[in-house]
Amino acid sequence: MAHIIPYCETEDNSEENLIILCPNCHKKFDKQETIKEEEIRLWKKIRKEELEEFFNKEYKN
Repeated sequence: MAHIIPYCETEDNSEENLIILCPNCHKKFDKQETIKEEEIRLWKKIRKEELEEFFNKEYKN
């Protein structure tokens, strides 16, 4: 789990400021800064939409 805006700057542990990342992406985002905040927020938005679509599907049976 990673803070989108560092905790030391915001003291924010809210869902809006957190994202689950694999260890490699976490390192790229936090340490190497090769993944930008805007990209992380877009990933989070897309995953949220995908999950909502998946769990809101209606099945006949």
